[in-house]
Amino acid sequence: SLNCFIGTIKQQPSYEEKRTMKNNRFGRGQALIVIALAAVALVGMVGLVVDGGRAFLDRRKAQNAADAAALSSAYARIKGNQDMVSAALGSAAENGYNNDGKTNVVELYSPPKDGAHTGDVEYIQIIITSNLNTYFARVIGRQKITTIVEATARTKQAEIKEILNGNAVVS
Repeated sequence: SLNCFIGTIKQQPSYEEKRTMKNNRFGRGQALIVIALAAVALVGMVGLVVDGGRAFLDRRKAQNAADAAALSSAYARIKGNQDMVSAALGSAAENGYNNDGKTNVVELYSPPKDGAHTGDVEYIQIIITSNLNTYFARVIGRQKITTIVEATARTKQAEIKEILNGNAVVS
């Protein structure tokens, strides 16, 4: 005789599977905590990339502005008919640092207040402090990034001197 069976045969779960399923009800909600922590970590990494990149860009721009302001101020001092402070502030403003006291501060020191040429009146020091608001780094508690750059330029009155045994004159 031929017996016919219609349906599915379920295999009984093993002891390990039973144990895993039984313990699983105690672990409900763990995935939510792990996902929340991973999301905070992911936003923190995005903040490091985006806000860190913006900070490097701002530092480069501030350094370029400080270099230009130092040279502009030195040129104004040598020419004698211009105010070296106005020249420095004008040059920094043209490069995006307007000395508003909130987002950036531009300082001029002659003689320099620190560095290799401290106290030497031939040198002009420009210090730019830039405060950059963050976007993503706020999640990890970083509201703003402060960048401080400096540039120094030397000014010296022209003096005529002979070089090459009197065959040339340099100023």
